Amino acid sequence: MSKNSEPRVLAEARLGSLDKSMDAMEVEMGRLIRAQGEGPRHGRWLGATSERFCRQVLDALDWFPEVLPEPLDAADVRKIIEAELQSIERLRLRRDRLHRLAEHADEVLAATGGNLMETAMEVYMLLAKANRARGITALSRWDDLMP
Repeated sequence: MSKNSEPRVLAEARLGSLDKSMDAMEVEMGRLIRAQGEGPRHGRWLGATSERFCRQVLDALDWFPEVLPEPLDAADVRKIIEAELQSIERLRLRRDRLHRLAEHADEVLAATGGNLMETAMEVYMLLAKANRARGITALSRWDDLMP
């Protein structure tokens, strides 16, 4: 705790900007969910296993397009399945990015909390040295928390 150091408090404007961005993301995700309808009736997406299955079905459809009843066309079915697979890949990239952002938020939280604990501990030590720390529950394992 340096006398001349500026506090590393997170600015409300920065947090507000994050909130605004996350609000917009929530709205868009809600729209995407509604655009997909009620949800699966017969299947469940299992990631790579499901993707592999869909691609195998497409391969088999190339070999046996006659299995489709009229008026379905194998080329149209292929376009639909491929478009959905591309949508899933684009969503996966965004989901992975959100996971990375959550990891960054954890890092900021840990750093901010660490800064806070360091300052509070220094003040506590001064209070304790002056016999003014009565009623404060000391951390018994402070050394374990230090980086």
